[in-house]
Amino acid sequence: MKKVKFIDFIVFLVIFMVELYIGLYVKDQYIRPYLGDILIIPLIYTFLNIFFKNNYRELILKIVIFAVCVELFQYFKMLNFLRITNKILQIVIGTTYDLNDIFCYVIGGFLTYLVIIIIKTRQKS
Repeated sequence: MKKVKFIDFIVFLVIFMVELYIGLYVKDQYIRPYLGDILIIPLIYTFLNIFFKNNYRELILKIVIFAVCVELFQYFKMLNFLRITNKILQIVIGTTYDLNDIFCYVIGGFLTYLVIIIIKTRQKS
């Protein structure tokens, strides 16, 4: 595994552990609903970046669009429409639409982009 991929793997694991902790133990009105949704974008980005060489701008944009589409599935209650009762799928896709989630995904995408730009700028120096 290349050094960059190893770092992506470690970052993925750290974000995953934070997300898991938030999902299992944090029961508040700010961290769980907002920080968890913001962190999902860098979580997916670092996971995909482990396996694929990519254009980071394009990948971040695609991930944000994907997350918004999932949120729209929730708005239109697609799981009910498709009669999907699988609990794991219900957890992954979610069942409750919230416009704030879309804002969190955009913020997560922007922060992911910003961190990558900062890292790339420092690597050039």
